Amino acid sequence: MLNPDKIKEKEFQTTGRGSYRADDVDSFLAEVSSSYEQMFKENGELVKKISLLANKVEEYKKDENSLKEALLAAQKLADKIVADAKGKIKSDLADAQDKVDGMLSSAKGEAADIVAKAKNEADGTILQAKKQADEILGTVNRKASRLICCRRSPRIFAQSLSRCTRNT
Repeated sequence: MLNPDKIKEKEFQTTGRGSYRADDVDSFLAEVSSSYEQMFKENGELVKKISLLANKVEEYKKDENSLKEALLAAQKLADKIVADAKGKIKSDLADAQDKVDGMLSSAKGEAADIVAKAKNEADGTILQAKKQADEILGTVNRKASRLICCRRSPRIFAQSLSRCTRNT
């Protein structure tokens, strides 16, 4: 294949009067034409390949932009999901805290009711015990009075004693 140096260095044989032999010139021109034709074809193929590659690069750029947009949309969606989840957790925690507070308040109320009821029952039991103690004390005081009275009089003492033994 011809290259620029070969073309520059090509020498034709001269035929007498400073002219070149026609066969040499024709042969060289045929070679130049063939090389040029081959280079023209190769250049056309290369232009087609470059055009194809340029189209592919453009497609890849479009795909890259689409991927960037998809990634950006995915990131925004992920951020929104995280924010929504945090909001839901916060809301759920607040609801749970409200329920706990309500349950605690209810439990405190029930405990206060139980304590009040127990206090009332205890007060009632104490009152009843006091009444029984007062009754027992009254009975003891009456018996003691009789005994004191009987001591002064032996006959009344004997009658009281017999009554006491009959009652028990």
